[in-house]
Amino acid sequence: IINAVKKLIDKGYAYVVDGDVYFHVPAFNDYGKLSGFSLEELNRHRIEPDPRKRDVKDFTLWKAAKDDDIKAKATFNSPWGEGRPGWHIECSVLATKYLGAPFDIHGGGKDLIFPHHENERAQSYALFDVEPVRYWIHNDFVTINKKKMSKSLGNIIRIRDVVEKYGGEVLRYFLLTAHYRSSLDFNEDALEKANRSYNALKNSLEVLDMEIAAIKTGMEMRKVEVKENTGIEVDCEKFIKRFEDAMDDDFNTPKALAVLHEFSNFVNKMVGNAKLDELEKLFNTYKKLCSVLGFFEKYERIPILDAKSVELIKEREKARKAKDFEKADKIRDRFKERGIQLVDTPRGTRWKLDRLAT
Repeated sequence: IINAVKKLIDKGYAYVVDGDVYFHVPAFNDYGKLSGFSLEELNRHRIEPDPRKRDVKDFTLWKAAKDDDIKAKATFNSPWGEGRPGWHIECSVLATKYLGAPFDIHGGGKDLIFPHHENERAQSYALFDVEPVRYWIHNDFVTINKKKMSKSLGNIIRIRDVVEKYGGEVLRYFLLTAHYRSSLDFNEDALEKANRSYNALKNSLEVLDMEIAAIKTGMEMRKVEVKENTGIEVDCEKFIKRFEDAMDDDFNTPKALAVLHEFSNFVNKMVGNAKLDELEKLFNTYKKLCSVLGFFEKYERIPILDAKSVELIKEREKARKAKDFEKADKIRDRFKERGIQLVDTPRGTRWKLDRLAT
């Protein structure tokens, strides 16, 4: 950080006053481009008036140590005396240290556009003589009853509480239902809806995987004839294209989720009318698109059963036909003890892991 500040001074972008170092905004002609503020607006938005500044818009790169800083032991030696870095220069130095200059994406809340990101852009450009960030992505806020969450209003919702109740991926689904540049109002009804929608996507993945596991266990488990030339590969490519188009449209996640739900409906329709290799294609494509949004990252594949397990399933099916539900339930419970849940479908008995990771 100290080297970066020294470089800005040497290049004529910064100056020292009584142990403080300021970035001289008029020295950077492109200031205001990120926020889109006019000169009048920029002057009005300054919150740190200081008669020692050469220009009202100038901002701090290095702050001389104050009593509170010394008491907190939050000071460092520098060529300008004891002090600490300004907020903006810390971000520029850390980002470019690990990502280089330029780097692709810089995110943050829309409240950071000015002055923080405007200042960060100016000093980074001055340091490296290149536009430092290719894409600035500023998100809107999650609100409670249309109000921004804040401690003063007492409407803070803790992430850990939501995750404990619904799981992390359901929370992720909820956040993705709104475009990142749009606000999203938090309420239990919306979370319940997100939970149902997320589980609908997960159910389609499980249905596919159950069918694949059943076929690999033995074709006699399948109860329908498979049609030839279903065109599934072409359909998969169409879903991929539509999903990518949505994400290429400024990360339009609501649109991408809509594509996933259409894909989910297609999966549910085709699961009983496709060959094994087509089911595998469906599974891999569907899961890959879901993973782009961070869904089902810890998903465990449904196991292929051994011959003894197959015989038990057949025995259970005979018991159910004979209305011997006590025996059928006992067999079901034996599978449950092994962490496998039996599922009765129109195509015959299928199974899945009793506790699928989400």
